[in-house]
Amino acid sequence: MSFSSNLREREAKGSRQLIDDKQRGAHQPALSAAHGGAVDACGLGKPFVGYTLPLPFPHENGDDLFNESLGLGFSHAPQFVIAKQLRNVHICTSGHQTMLSMSTRTRLSAAFVYWFLWSVFCNAETLEETRAKAEKGDTRAELILAKAYLDGKGVQQDDAEAVKWFRKAAEQANDSGEFFLGVMYAIGQGVPRDDTEAAKWYRKSAEQGNSDAQYSLGEMYAVGHGVPKDDTEAAKWYRKSAEQGSAEGQIRLGVMYAIGQGVPRDDTEAAKWYRKSAEQGKDDAQYLLAMMYTDGRGVSKDDAEAARWYKKAAEQKNAESQYALGGMYLEGRGVIKDEVEAIKWIRKSAEQGNAGGQWFLGEMYLEGQGVSKDEAEAVKWWRKAAEQGNAGGQWRLGEAYASGKGLQKDAAEAVSWYRKSAEQGNAFGQYDLGKMYFLGCGVPKDEAEAIKWFHKAAEQGNSDGQLVLGSIYAFGQSVPKNNVEAYRWFNLAASQGHEDAKKNLDKLESLMTPEQIIKARALIRESISSSR
Repeated sequence: MSFSSNLREREAKGSRQLIDDKQRGAHQPALSAAHGGAVDACGLGKPFVGYTLPLPFPHENGDDLFNESLGLGFSHAPQFVIAKQLRNVHICTSGHQTMLSMSTRTRLSAAFVYWFLWSVFCNAETLEETRAKAEKGDTRAELILAKAYLDGKGVQQDDAEAVKWFRKAAEQANDSGEFFLGVMYAIGQGVPRDDTEAAKWYRKSAEQGNSDAQYSLGEMYAVGHGVPKDDTEAAKWYRKSAEQGSAEGQIRLGVMYAIGQGVPRDDTEAAKWYRKSAEQGKDDAQYLLAMMYTDGRGVSKDDAEAARWYKKAAEQKNAESQYALGGMYLEGRGVIKDEVEAIKWIRKSAEQGNAGGQWFLGEMYLEGQGVSKDEAEAVKWWRKAAEQGNAGGQWRLGEAYASGKGLQKDAAEAVSWYRKSAEQGNAFGQYDLGKMYFLGCGVPKDEAEAIKWFHKAAEQGNSDGQLVLGSIYAFGQSVPKNNVEAYRWFNLAASQGHEDAKKNLDKLESLMTPEQIIKARALIRESISSSR
């Protein structure tokens, strides 16, 4: 499995995660399978093996993800070319469900500032002259005056006055006035926040063809702010915006097609709209298009094209793309294998706060891959990831506390971090938490609790969890002795190459009746089927 598969598993666990047909098993690319003989704080003496690290998406909610620019649709001033950067896209995926999150705050764009300055200075018009025109109902002057009050340019900053002049323009059916009045209601600036009023003014502007208002109205329908939640209506307004060339509308419409929300699922349509947005330079769209090439969804699978689009987005400081591009260089997929380039991009991602990049940079320091081996540095990056809620980083930090590698050994801290990871569904965190309960290390000894966590790990395919569970059933430790269950778990571990499980399986089989073996094999088929 590739680094990109690991990335998809990370994304499927949390937030700006991407749209996949099924949960995939994660893996550790290009690093050795064994931990290197580290043992837990209680001296169990068993090496930690393998890595399966489902990693959470870097953003846990949709708030405060608006882009710095807010595009304008000045139908009354067609001579101006206005930036169309409205909002960054936030895509949260959990399993098969992807939700479009909408921010609760935004800022008026630099585009309006440029328009304002051009209008005032290039036309040699004083603010007093602009005010005089505004007071006579000149909508262009009303908008300029509103922006002056909003920014405190030439007048004392006054949000309420800004709203007043936006409203005057809006009440004359100026689509830009309507749109900006909607924005002010949406963010509660100069007026009490009121999503219903925001949606009303967005609709008026959208119905006049303002692409930014169309996009914003789509957002309101997507999350049910000011209007009933309605994916079909959201897709309708995203489409209107997208067909006018809005890069934001295009990426949102692509997402709707990718997950079948408000429109029939159609990967080809998703890729089409991602491409349109990506070709306008939208880094999130470039990332999503790269993922489509990685998976072969809606386009032919093409690692070179995936790497090309990851690089475009990475060069715009898209942290997820930097992480993915680092993985491509690490494995030599779509690009020439280059550990120096790999570490460069992974570090860039990590330094931007990307939890996956932080976790993986820790792995590289642990193994000395592309960097000098440094356990303390590995722990530093795992902690950064862990504190963002990254399950892989939490597990690794717990392991560091258990083994005393890179920091002071502390069994109670190990348990704390194992638990955080385990509760997010990380199989290795579950297994290690089970060990701590089984041994009474850092927590009161509790074999029933240990078995609960071993079960959770084993059911996710963790071979150590399966081996331990097999042994518990074989010996009847804290559970009734059950050779059928023991055979089931030994067999599943052995099928993953676990040598101890193979030896135990051979011994156990000689003690079982043919009927028991048949029953155990039926349970094995059931386990395999349910894990798919």
